[in-house]
Amino acid sequence: MRHSLTLEKIVAEASNVKSYHFLPNTVIEFKAGQFLKYFLSHPESDQRGVSRYFTISSAPQEKTIMMTTKFVPGDGSSFKQALLKLAPGDHIEAEGPSGSFTYQDHLQEVVFVAGGIGITPFRAILMDLDQQNINPPITLLYANRTSDASFKNLFAGLTKKHDRLKVDYVTGLITEDILKSYLINHPSAVFYLSGPEPMVESLKKSLENLGLPANQIKTDYFPGYEDEFTISPQLEKDEVAK
Repeated sequence: MRHSLTLEKIVAEASNVKSYHFLPNTVIEFKAGQFLKYFLSHPESDQRGVSRYFTISSAPQEKTIMMTTKFVPGDGSSFKQALLKLAPGDHIEAEGPSGSFTYQDHLQEVVFVAGGIGITPFRAILMDLDQQNINPPITLLYANRTSDASFKNLFAGLTKKHDRLKVDYVTGLITEDILKSYLINHPSAVFYLSGPEPMVESLKKSLENLGLPANQIKTDYFPGYEDEFTISPQLEKDEVAK
């Protein structure tokens, strides 16, 4: 089913990262972590055409459908250029939802590992749990090129409310040694990996090398951000919640 959505507002989340808040004309039922296929007609579209897939970064309980994306300098995407021209009141269409990168077993301990814009499904999942007042054991490991991370204030507030939620930030690459420390502390956890495909594949291989079974690894890939992580790692922790 195709839905019509009206842009309500645009929010800057971090450097070159924006969230587009859309009001749907009909209720869109979805699970946190799923995605929509968006259609935005524009002249001189590139080879990928007038549609793109984006994770819904809002929770089902929130009033808007939120699309969060990063605008990479020099990105030749005609769709991204068309997005930059949108203003409140403009319309866009979407189909879906689709996707299985969801968190349903709230008794299962999990480690969410996000790289850059790969944070979007975890933002949706954490807000969904907050709205339901569910407090499962979750560790979020969130990597960015710089300390300018999206949703930092939101996550700080959530860790204050939920004592079993812990958020750690990494500037640069998440190495196998970093993963090993989390695996030692959370041997029975399911690891959710989300971000640029090369990063996710590398992390998956590292976890497999460390002996984590395949049924304890879930992945979600974001195309178009392959060069996002190119600097040395430095771990900094949000110690609001232990």
